[in-house]
Formats: sequence, structure tokens, C-alpha cells
Amino acid sequence: LKYGVISMCDLLEDLNSWRTLYCAGRLQKPVVLLNTTQEMNERIEDNRRHALLCAILSLGPTFTEYELFHHITALSYTGDPRFLVGAENIHKVRNIVDTNVGAYQ
Repeated sequence: LKYGVISMCDLLEDLNSWRTLYCAGRLQKPVVLLNTTQEMNERIEDNRRHALLCAILSLGPTFTEYELFHHITALSYTGDPRFLVGAENIHKVRNIVDTNVGAYQ
């Protein structure tokens, strides 16, 4: 279980701009939201559509559903220093996708 506390202003800014991808990246993957608003739901859906389009454009003309889910998940870890220095599980993205394929669909 992971949880986070952030101001609504900072959350909406990250969802709109992907400036840090700290929240936007997490919300591109399947999550359970405990407290939400209509505006936040709309921004999260926009964020997910943007991640989907980014993944499709990056993958090329043919790809599997699994490759699409993997690429969406990997977006938020691109440039993550934990991966660069070996401080993160190299199979993290695969593990997330493998346990959430149904939620992505």
C-alpha cells in the first residue's frame, strides 16, 4: 500500500504539464483513489489519454497490447535516477504490468 498527500494545485499542475511526472506518472497506472473531485477525475483521464498517445507514437506501427501497457508504465520511470544507479528492481515495470493487465484493459 502506498499513499501520498499533495496539494490539489500541485497535483493538477503535474497532471497538466508532466513537469515532474511524480504524480502524473503514478496516475497513468491503475490506482485506487480514496478522495476525488470531478475536475481531478477529468484531469486524470486526460493524463491517461496523453500517456496512451505518447506510447502509441513511440512504439511504431505494430505492437502488442502488452507492449503498449509496458510502454505506458515505463513512461514515468524514464530518466529515474534509481534505475540509472541500480537502486531499483530492473523488472519493476514488467512486474507492474504483469499484475495489472486486467486493470489496464
